[in-house]
Amino acid sequence: MFELLTKVWDLGVQPQEWNTGIICPIHKKGPKNKCANYRGIALLPIAYKVLLYILLERLEPYAEKV
Repeated sequence: MFELLTKVWDLGVQPQEWNTGIICPIHKKGPKNKCANYRGIALLPIAYKVLLYILLERLEPYAEKV
């Protein structure tokens, strides 16, 4: 995974597969036949999430604290 993330970082290009997520509906509460009782979560590739956390760590010191 390190080699993949290093290559993505150096080239500035991520694999096309990382641009797609799977949305899964999760039931919150209430009747299951109403769409308003669901929320969606996005399932993303693990390597993409790792890269996002690396970016967050590097950019956070420069971000304005809200």
